[in-house]
Amino acid sequence: MKRTALALLLATGAALLLAWGTPAHAILLGPSMPPATQVAYRLTATVEGPATPDPTGTVDPTGAPEPTGTAEPTGTAEPTDTVEPTATPRPDFPAWMKLFWGRRVHRIRTTRRYVALTFDDGPNFRTKEAVRILDRYGAKGTFFATGCQSKRAHMAAVNRYVIAHGHELANHTMHHARLNKSYAADVKEIMALEKLLVEQTGQGTRWVRAMGGAVDKTGLRATRNTKHLYAQWSLSIADSVRGYTPPSWLYHNIVDHIRPGAIVLMHVTHPETLKALPWIVRELKRRGYTMVTLSELAPLGKPYP
Repeated sequence: MKRTALALLLATGAALLLAWGTPAHAILLGPSMPPATQVAYRLTATVEGPATPDPTGTVDPTGAPEPTGTAEPTGTAEPTDTVEPTATPRPDFPAWMKLFWGRRVHRIRTTRRYVALTFDDGPNFRTKEAVRILDRYGAKGTFFATGCQSKRAHMAAVNRYVIAHGHELANHTMHHARLNKSYAADVKEIMALEKLLVEQTGQGTRWVRAMGGAVDKTGLRATRNTKHLYAQWSLSIADSVRGYTPPSWLYHNIVDHIRPGAIVLMHVTHPETLKALPWIVRELKRRGYTMVTLSELAPLGKPYP
């Protein structure tokens, strides 16, 4: 009896102890889990802790898209070579000029009785007198001005006078130079005077002539690239060949050899030329010739020869 009560007491104490050490989740498992398995589960759970599912890896926040590299600014397009400004305003460039680009224009091939009287080495105090003589007879002329003369006092007014009376002003280089040195030097001689004449008169020139007509291929290229035509001559009055020449000789140098399309060379630096000029103009008019500017003569025909 005593042994039975004692065994019952021990069993009850063991059960209480067992229940005290059993975790709640093991109790919930109930009798479906064998005691040995429960003990093994408890040991495992005690050592390793309850197995928790691996958290799904946190998805890296989609970072803001990496800024695309800022496109390098396209370089500003390099400016095209600026054409050096011409000493505008320039005369217009009609189609007939294409026949004369880069050529020595000695004479115009035409059967019409038109000629061009041209005067070099101005302006000076005789230029106005030459203009008045031409005006008196309804004739026109082309006056080749130099820079060294145009810069002198009161000569800008003379250049304007030439244009105001319907005659043509032309380019005889800045320093009365030959156009046979170098391309750069030739262009400088032409354009330095061109700029000066535009400042004085408000307009540019169309024709160039070198001192003594001395021009080579490089000089002709310079005249073309500065948008000028090169004027030589077919008939000279020969007023600068030697010292004083009697006006009667100068007269016959022209009227005895004149022909249609001629370009006549004279100078306004010689008083004897101005004495012969009225005789020359009257005789040419008597023979039916019309005296015009170079730019009026050139469109009448082609270069000669």
